[in-house]
Amino acid sequence: MPELRDALYAENPTSCELIDVIVELARPQRDGKPLESIITFNFDGLIEEQLNKNNIRNKPIFSEGVRCRSNELLIYHVHGFLPRKGRIRKDAEIVFSEDAYHSQFIDPFSWSNLIQLNKLSQNTCLFIGLSLTDPNLRRLLDVANRKNPYGTLNHYIVKRVPNFSNNTDTLDQLAFLLEEQDANELGLNVIWVNEFSEVPKLIKNIIEANA
Repeated sequence: MPELRDALYAENPTSCELIDVIVELARPQRDGKPLESIITFNFDGLIEEQLNKNNIRNKPIFSEGVRCRSNELLIYHVHGFLPRKGRIRKDAEIVFSEDAYHSQFIDPFSWSNLIQLNKLSQNTCLFIGLSLTDPNLRRLLDVANRKNPYGTLNHYIVKRVPNFSNNTDTLDQLAFLLEEQDANELGLNVIWVNEFSEVPKLIKNIIEANA
């Protein structure tokens, strides 16, 4: 695990425009509702580092039983957590190998699956940087959507407009519609962008709309 952490921080990453706007979104709002929590599938602690630099109280949650305070923004690392510095716990679990992923997938009562299902059932979630091909996430989305008594699309996912340049226009349009329909059936509204570089501006617009 120390080797994985060394590789993770080898190029000394700090922040990026996307993390900066996530931090801005996490700032306590005077009138609007604050960001309830963050769920990440990344191991790194870059978001926590930037939150700390901006004096925003936060708490990484990476295993069952981690205690927190009511004024802390919770960052759930559902695949494990490797902070840049400090001791790595001997019982730390990292979902990195195929075996580890399968173990999490077949345990519906694992703390990480229960957390995700709870958030999907009780909150409006914005998905960023996900392909929607993860079978475990798709299963959790499907369960939450089936329990939705109103059948509404409660969540949002940012997806890049597919590049179907090798197909005809008709096939392009059909593939586009099928991809959006797939997301809708999991309870997701799709926000299409031409490039992922547009995502920070999109989040800024959300912040301004709720200011």
